[in-house]
Amino acid sequence: VIVKTESVKESNQAVVMSVSCSGLKSKKKNLKLSSTNHPYLLIKRCRDYSTSDSDYTTSLKVFSSEVIHNTLSPAWNIGEFPLADLCNSDLDIPMIFEIWSFQENGDDRIYGRVRCTTRELAETEGQGYDVIKKQGNAFGTLTFDKFQLVQRPTMVDYLRSGWIISLSVAIDFTASNGEISESSSLHYIDPANPMKMTAYEQAINQVGNILEPYDSDKQFPVFGFGAKARFMGRSDVSH
Repeated sequence: VIVKTESVKESNQAVVMSVSCSGLKSKKKNLKLSSTNHPYLLIKRCRDYSTSDSDYTTSLKVFSSEVIHNTLSPAWNIGEFPLADLCNSDLDIPMIFEIWSFQENGDDRIYGRVRCTTRELAETEGQGYDVIKKQGNAFGTLTFDKFQLVQRPTMVDYLRSGWIISLSVAIDFTASNGEISESSSLHYIDPANPMKMTAYEQAINQVGNILEPYDSDKQFPVFGFGAKARFMGRSDVSH
């Protein structure tokens, strides 16, 4: 067993991406004379900056699109993709975009590949790239209709800009939590260890300990819903 690892470079940037293909060379029909043109997109990240044929097999797959059936002009609206997931926050690491045709027998067939960097794509938004097979022939065009780098502020950025955090808690007391006398209930209090926190108390404690230092007034409103407030003389369920 060989295990390969890499250091993850955090980034608050993302890529907003949509791509389309045109002029793909039709795959031959199978013996049942049914269409075999069911394209999907794979995005891979190379592990280093060198260029070799082995990149196609050693690169790391970071995205696989849905299959679009019976077309030679597919389009994929990928949407927002974290830069750390796409290229490990490295704008210059080579990326490989592969166009494949899904086959029911599992023997998927490749139309071709596009090799470029995230920086190149950001600088040439809307440009088409030849979809190249190993032999070097173009088998269509892959166009990056949208490829924009966007900045996503972190929580610290919001706090620095003057935003205020206020922690409030809502507790679900509905019957879906189970009977409190049963150990499977999220509200279960262990009679042998009554000081042990319930599942809800543990969650509130863990999240609250993280957010409490950022709370502006150190006051934490707590709400409950779906309970019978017997301590208030009520027998109906309060929402």
